[in-house]
Amino acid sequence: MSHGRPLVLVLIGTALAAACGGGGSSGPPPRTIAAFSGASQTDTVLATLPNPLVVLVRENADPLAGVTVNWTAPGDGKVNSAGTATTTTGADGKASVTYQLGHIAGTQTPTAAATGVSGSPASFTITAAAGVATQIAKTAGDGGSAVITGQATYTVTARDGHDNPKQGVTIDWAATGGGGSITPAQNTTGANGTASATRTLSGTEGAHTATATASSIAGAPSVTFTTTAITAPTTAGVSLQNIAFNPDSVLIAAGGQVTWTWNDGTIIHNVTFTSTNPTPPTNCADGASGNTCARTFSAAGTYSYHCTRPGHGAMTGKVVVVP
Repeated sequence: MSHGRPLVLVLIGTALAAACGGGGSSGPPPRTIAAFSGASQTDTVLATLPNPLVVLVRENADPLAGVTVNWTAPGDGKVNSAGTATTTTGADGKASVTYQLGHIAGTQTPTAAATGVSGSPASFTITAAAGVATQIAKTAGDGGSAVITGQATYTVTARDGHDNPKQGVTIDWAATGGGGSITPAQNTTGANGTASATRTLSGTEGAHTATATASSIAGAPSVTFTTTAITAPTTAGVSLQNIAFNPDSVLIAAGGQVTWTWNDGTIIHNVTFTSTNPTPPTNCADGASGNTCARTFSAAGTYSYHCTRPGHGAMTGKVVVVP
């Protein structure tokens, strides 16, 4: 009988511990928020999506009503006609808003946040497509020069009224002055809104023009490119100064000559050719200020070279030889 009292105390202590939760985990059940529907939609910039954005809030696996959800639209997009909105989950644990796309094409990511729930903020990935094309503009190739019978590449970009690049716009190309040709005669803009054509110059010096026209756009906008055809010189000079070749690229006609002149004080430089096809001329040996080296280039092609002196790795250049 003397051992009965301790046993009773142990049983009472165990019961109290269980009643206080000492034998298991404590705290509120987990709550989560997640995008339920409306993600992955695509529409034109500034359009209102046909389907609302919907989130689902749960407590454990059960829908949770009465949770405040704060929505935020990116850029100039709108949730429920404003940049931000607040809604409350219903008995089904869901809350929703309408979404109007902003004016910038591409991915837009509206979000929904709630306090004290994991997964917040939930996000929706929406794709905004460019609107109707309204304009084209020259984006590369205009105003340069090339040797007679040479080529130049022209590029235009089609855009909508919000300056977004527009795919699928038909561009008509035409050589309009100076002779020569341009190809292709017609193509369409790609995913980045651009289309390009190659202008082949005639054998006559002077201005060569070409147009790009987008007849499918209201008003059929057109732009004009100009390239000046020149005769390649037979000589060129390069200065070795400030641990650099200046200029680092020269153009000459086949059979022409390039002269390198050392103007870098006591700093030693050389001209060592790195390209092998066409076969380059003999390298120019180490030298300092006052030294010169001339080389003749008989075959058309690009001749790359550099200086091999220690610490001069960024000292590179090229000679472009045309027929």
